[in-house]
Amino acid sequence: MKIFSQAKMRLSGISNRLTRITENEPLSPLSIFLVILLDLFVLVNLFTGLSDQTKQLTSPDEYIPSTCREIIIDKTWVSENRIPELSNLILQDQRNYWEIVPDKKDKHPICKDLYATIKDMKGNKELISYFDERDKLVKRYNSYDAYQKQKDPEVDKILANIKDIDAKINALDIVKGFWVTVENKSTLAETLTNDLRKINFTYPIKRLGLRILFLLPVIILLFLWNSASMRKNRYLQTFISSHLLIVSFIPAFFEICQAVFDIIPHKLFQKIMEFLEAWNLIAIWYYILIIVAILLSLFFIYILQKKVFTKERLLRNRLEKKKCVDCGRPLPYQLHFCPFCGVSQKTRCRHCNEETLQGASFCIHCGKEPL
Repeated sequence: MKIFSQAKMRLSGISNRLTRITENEPLSPLSIFLVILLDLFVLVNLFTGLSDQTKQLTSPDEYIPSTCREIIIDKTWVSENRIPELSNLILQDQRNYWEIVPDKKDKHPICKDLYATIKDMKGNKELISYFDERDKLVKRYNSYDAYQKQKDPEVDKILANIKDIDAKINALDIVKGFWVTVENKSTLAETLTNDLRKINFTYPIKRLGLRILFLLPVIILLFLWNSASMRKNRYLQTFISSHLLIVSFIPAFFEICQAVFDIIPHKLFQKIMEFLEAWNLIAIWYYILIIVAILLSLFFIYILQKKVFTKERLLRNRLEKKKCVDCGRPLPYQLHFCPFCGVSQKTRCRHCNEETLQGASFCIHCGKEPL
């Protein structure tokens, strides 16, 4: 029961800090709603800004695109399927109803030659007409069921026409040159694989650095705003800046976690997952993630509460400005009790047992720490 009581008190304290400007000045439900909307607006814009900031970098998928990997590294384009694969690649722009945004990102030198030839083929009207005709024949062939494909003579004509179009496609100089380029580049698979490993390792680090550079000025400005608000006893500004400062740490937390997961070899995660799946313990992985997230969140909250939003700091600022240590209102002269909230402004020193100022670091009579 004692544990539940302590937990209830702590939750009540957190609720008060998030819903009150001061202990004696709670926010109205509408004000809390507006603050939450502001938190969400800032959070969404932070994540959107991080995404746009990262677009400046060339990702591994942009530097070594999937088509280049399939052709050079995986070698999935074999003689049996390379015409259909090339057809899908050339016609994909024709099938796209959205505006095509030009790709301006740098590509690996090995992939650059391939994509230069692909770009030329996409502009070749004769080749596109062949692929369009072939695509229609393939759709007609696929419209037949298994029995019709065995018995209907029309199917044989369609297959013959497809074979004839394939021969015409392969006879074009631009296609011949592309196949030669593919064969020559295939010998560089090891080089491309090593370069892919390097960029897969360095890209998350660069992305994290770029995103931290985006978040750092925001966090610094919010921290300075919060510090200035606390010094000048601007309680509403202190409350809002505290909220936004915590919100700004959320993307930073996610970015660090994402960088860690990207940098650590995926094979290690794969082996861990295989082990857990083999023992039917996959739920443990998610429990670990939840526990780590909770511990990191508690760490950030502890740092903020102990180093930034400390009660001692607030009391010291109020004492310097001759304000009530509780409600923060100016006192006309030194009083034992605040006439506005009734809270005592004095406390007894444990060394000399004399009354000293509450919030002071040292006793005004003996010079020692009063508490």
